[in-house]
Amino acid sequence: MITSPTIMIDEWRHGSAAVLRLAGRLDSRAAPALEARLAGLEAVPMVVIDFAGVEYITGTCLRLLVLAARRMNASGCRLSLCVPQEPVLDVLRISGLTRMLHVYADRATALAEVDRLGESE
Repeated sequence: MITSPTIMIDEWRHGSAAVLRLAGRLDSRAAPALEARLAGLEAVPMVVIDFAGVEYITGTCLRLLVLAARRMNASGCRLSLCVPQEPVLDVLRISGLTRMLHVYADRATALAEVDRLGESE
């Protein structure tokens, strides 16, 4: 588990995917911890970020997600988000991230997709 002043990041594996569960505020103080964790996962085939505990996201962290998604896509990694709270989902929609990433309403659906994609490899 990684913690910063405003965010907690818990990680585990589900098949070939890394699952990150975030809790707190994704602000400029949380950005370095999230950036470091995502950079360490670029070789993983799939990454699912559980946003259920994220109550706030800044432009700094949106940019970080965009850049991470581009790097991961270029390396063949699939980055998905699940369970964003409505205010955070609104920000993700406005920023265009929902067009760039796979966003699932719940973790079970995201993990079922991981299982389905893992079987087809």
